[in-house]
Amino acid sequence: MHTSTRNKVLVLRLNRLEYVPSGLYSNSLLTEKGYPVVAVEYGFFSKRFESVDGLIPRLRLGHPWLRRWPGVLRTPLMHLLALLRVWRLVLGARPKFILAEGLHEQTLAWALHWLTGIPYGVHVHEVFEAKDVSGWNALFFRLEGPALRRAFFTIFPEATRAHLYRQRYRLSAPQHLVFNCPRRLAQFTPTDWRQRLGLPRDSKLVGYWGGQGRSNALDQGIRAVARHPNVYFLLWGWSSPEDREYFKNLAQGVGAAHRILFLGDLPENKWNALGGLDVSFTLYEPKELRLKHLATASNKFMESLAVGVPVLTSNEPDFRTLVEFYDLGLCASFKVDSLSEALSELLRDEASLQRRRENALRAHREVFNYEYQFRPALRFLDAWLAPEPTADLATSAKT
Repeated sequence: MHTSTRNKVLVLRLNRLEYVPSGLYSNSLLTEKGYPVVAVEYGFFSKRFESVDGLIPRLRLGHPWLRRWPGVLRTPLMHLLALLRVWRLVLGARPKFILAEGLHEQTLAWALHWLTGIPYGVHVHEVFEAKDVSGWNALFFRLEGPALRRAFFTIFPEATRAHLYRQRYRLSAPQHLVFNCPRRLAQFTPTDWRQRLGLPRDSKLVGYWGGQGRSNALDQGIRAVARHPNVYFLLWGWSSPEDREYFKNLAQGVGAAHRILFLGDLPENKWNALGGLDVSFTLYEPKELRLKHLATASNKFMESLAVGVPVLTSNEPDFRTLVEFYDLGLCASFKVDSLSEALSELLRDEASLQRRRENALRAHREVFNYEYQFRPALRFLDAWLAPEPTADLATSAKT
């Protein structure tokens, strides 16, 4: 028998909830707070239906047969079928409210509200402009305004993004600012990458994790690292075959192929892995709206602080403000000379590196952790969902 949605917080997520860390953190905290949460994950899963137990129970709705359909029909049919299936779920087991985790999910929540009257909120993980979306995503983008206007509340990871969307869509519902921080880390054991990879004991380790494309300054980063013979660049994450080949050829061309190490996926305990770095490389080229106003929305930036790793990051005003105020590392432009100079200064002496490690850990413990960030949203939900007093209780209160 599958988990019921009756009187629960129903989370809507395209694909797995783990793929959006802040969505996982917020719903874990709701569960720990005592809210009964069930996540409905939908997509092209291999099983048509699966009930998964855990801290956050999952109802996984798969549509494997749609993989055989043409791509132009696959996406809209999958979302339509997911909407109908979730509608059937909630008709007989009405949840307290729906929390939509993204652009596609908020459209389903809006449709379900129209069909059933169930209130919903939206966790806005990304922000877009019309020129940045295409295909069926353009349709979901056009429906974004109506979907957000009918939401009972929204959660944004960054203040300027929240302001832009409030102005663009004339939003009047409560907005909550919750930075994309990890949960507060109790302890971790840094991986000794020098021993594991057979690197010189006096080498310095710069790390990058995430998608490896042309907008992450990896081209400039490889060229900058090549200028420092004792610096090794450790990279985890996915890239297209074309981009991976390009970066490997580039490393070979600048004479640093033995120091540019592509290590595949992050180990299961990523905190231990990241804690073994000296510097994290967290630059973004702000070509799109979702890559602007990014500092408090950057998972890599906040994860670096959680393990006490100083950052080499973008020279945009929001990054610079945080880095300089808390003394967390250095900012640089996308020019190789700027990155190389920043690396030299960051790694110049162990005392300043250790000071920034301690500053990063302190900032994480005190401010940049999800428990601290999510508190105002939790207080709002407590007040919003508090049961109205019964007639007997109201009479008793008066007397």
